[in-house]
Amino acid sequence: MSVLSSHTMKTAVLAHFRFNERWILFSTEASQWHADILMVDPSDNLVEFEVKVSLSDLRADFKKRKHAFYRTYKGKSGMVPNRLYFVVPKSIASNAKKILQSFPAYGVIAVSELDKSVEVLKTAGWIHKFHKVTDKARRTIILRMGSELIDLRRKKDHERPEERLFPPEGDILDLGPYVLP
Repeated sequence: MSVLSSHTMKTAVLAHFRFNERWILFSTEASQWHADILMVDPSDNLVEFEVKVSLSDLRADFKKRKHAFYRTYKGKSGMVPNRLYFVVPKSIASNAKKILQSFPAYGVIAVSELDKSVEVLKTAGWIHKFHKVTDKARRTIILRMGSELIDLRRKKDHERPEERLFPPEGDILDLGPYVLP
């Protein structure tokens, strides 16, 4: 069993793709399928990330209806990603790759238990090429981004009520230096 929590793995993936790969649109728990992470890549494709902490968790994911829907998607409805990655702890990554051989379009990302580094072990293929990210998907992600930021700020305010000014000077959530012109 991994010592990594789902939350820690999500944070590692979000940080990697935001700061190392420079992707700018991302959210968690989005879409009708409650994707662990949804991102828009630099080519304007919608990319889903499903975080699995164990092999049994990975196997159980394939019982979800979305995988059948994704295999038969014809580009007419739904917020279906162009690509999908499964994110697993590095200690189970080789076994995860074996399980995913039956799903050649799905990619594999490993998160190191030691330093939380992220490594793409298998690049995701195409689930579909019918369209790039839709306006509905973009709007969903932006709304979730805002909600997540507000939730984080509320938690922080609750933990440290003496710092309720918005934003506190030197706040780790102050995104000023990262705003694009």
